[in-house]
Amino acid sequence: MQNPGYIALSRQIALTRQMDVTANNIANIDAAGFKRQGILFKEHLSEVESGAPVSYVEEVGTVRDLAQGPLRVTGRDLDLAIDGDGYFTVETPGGVRYGRGGQFQLNADGEIVNRNGHALLNDEGERIQLPEGASKITVTKAGAILADGAEVAKIEAKRFENPQSLVHTADGLYRSDFPAEADPESVIMQGALEGSNVNPVSELVYMLEIQRDYQASHKMMKGEHDRLTRAIRELGKVEQA
Repeated sequence: MQNPGYIALSRQIALTRQMDVTANNIANIDAAGFKRQGILFKEHLSEVESGAPVSYVEEVGTVRDLAQGPLRVTGRDLDLAIDGDGYFTVETPGGVRYGRGGQFQLNADGEIVNRNGHALLNDEGERIQLPEGASKITVTKAGAILADGAEVAKIEAKRFENPQSLVHTADGLYRSDFPAEADPESVIMQGALEGSNVNPVSELVYMLEIQRDYQASHKMMKGEHDRLTRAIRELGKVEQA
């Protein structure tokens, strides 16, 4: 395979990865707190014998669109949304994780957990347990949790100096290798959920563009293959003559 083939192949690999990420964005259109992802690429230049530059692409990672998604009112006491840049803190078997999804509920022990059973942590890093038989749960914008009018815990939204450094683990949660700090500017909204910030129309259009680019790269590779095949055949005829 010569330079044109290598160029087309590197492009196809990049487009395949772009398609995977775009498909994942579309699959999470309805996921609370989901952030759209994109791909970062690096260009590598090399020279052929003629001195002309040849460009290849390499994936170097993903980047998240940190724009806030739309807030949707649900009316459920334990549906919570963060208006701002902060993250909820939850406890998982793999350690402390952070996320924007606020679909919480009570488990059998009266603890506030997310839909996967991971416990929501308070401002001191402890699980939040509501009194047995509490009939009215109120969460203030400052994060105070009240059961029948009495404060039992407080949620503290967390922020990071570089949110892009968060590593996605699973279920819309992230791991951080850097310390989190309190985010006093974020507001807790009770009875609401933050929707995904994915624009379905834009993603579908982008998917079609990726498909067209992939087909163009495939056509280029096929053309290069046909050219080399013809050249080999012609050289074979010359040798036989």
